[in-house]
Amino acid sequence: MIIQRVTLQGYLVLLVGLLFIVQNTRSAISTGVSIADGSGIVPGLFGIGSGVFGYLRPNQLPRGTEAAPPYLYALASIATVAFVIVIVI
Repeated sequence: MIIQRVTLQGYLVLLVGLLFIVQNTRSAISTGVSIADGSGIVPGLFGIGSGVFGYLRPNQLPRGTEAAPPYLYALASIATVAFVIVIVI
């Protein structure tokens, strides 16, 4: 099964977006809603949107439709583990 380069890159951007949203939401819940927390969620939403856009339209990104290199698989695996650790802690 060949995974496109843009699929893994979109996944990584999506993880970063989710991390922004989760961290700023946690902060807003624990310390009260502030402008910093609200404005921190916006880049997270942009990251999620970018990841979805790349997945849905890979032909509009440079080298988006070629097969993902092995280092992207490793990076996605490490990023997933790091994401889970940050969310759990």
